[in-house]
Amino acid sequence: MVYDYFLETRNIDITKKAIDKFELIFNKYIDKMDNGLLSIKKDDKHWVFYEWKPGFDGNGLSLPNKDFLANAMFLYALLLARKIYKELDISFKYESYIEPLKGHIVEEFFDSERNTFVFSKEHKITSELMMAYAILTDLIPDKNNEFANQIINKKVNESTNSFKSLVYEALLKVNINYKDYILDEIHTLYGNMLNDGATTFYETNLGYLDFDKAGSLCHGWNAFIIKYLLYLLFKASTLSRLSASNNSSS
Repeated sequence: MVYDYFLETRNIDITKKAIDKFELIFNKYIDKMDNGLLSIKKDDKHWVFYEWKPGFDGNGLSLPNKDFLANAMFLYALLLARKIYKELDISFKYESYIEPLKGHIVEEFFDSERNTFVFSKEHKITSELMMAYAILTDLIPDKNNEFANQIINKKVNESTNSFKSLVYEALLKVNINYKDYILDEIHTLYGNMLNDGATTFYETNLGYLDFDKAGSLCHGWNAFIIKYLLYLLFKASTLSRLSASNNSSS
């Protein structure tokens, strides 16, 4: 969010103020690393939540202390922070953690038989969100096309709407021609909301029916879709930064 804010506004003063918070969080995470990977305490007193999908919502599984998503999210945060530091001409003190973390993530979580990343050795589930992080962090650059195909061909569990922004960004990084797939999916997901008469962006596709009809009718993150429509239809918004890294192979 901070990275997108900086790209949109170029507000140096506020971005510099965020750096202290970056470093506070990064230092806490580094303190929790064990043998090169982020290790998170997971017990009855701590709810570890990623998204409202079975296996990723902290319910129903005895979660391992080390998992793919926690480490990939940390890696992605480091990579985006490095870009901000470079733009602000500030020395990035966490450079030495990036490549070793990549290596440990691949060693621990890549399933060579299935040619995909798994949540953990104990729980070999996978998802669009996981493939998106694999692509965005270039964990195995030569396999980015394969990871994108797993998303396109629905070979992995679908992400909730609030994380589709990362999925779409990953697909566009691999191939700008995935824009048609993205626009079709936007038409389906958000078209259904309009057909329901929604005036807010659903958090989950079930909307008012979800959570035993308590509903999941509003989630601010899902407004990201406006940025993608601006980019894909009008080449507007900071997503144009993706153009330089896109290639034409599928």
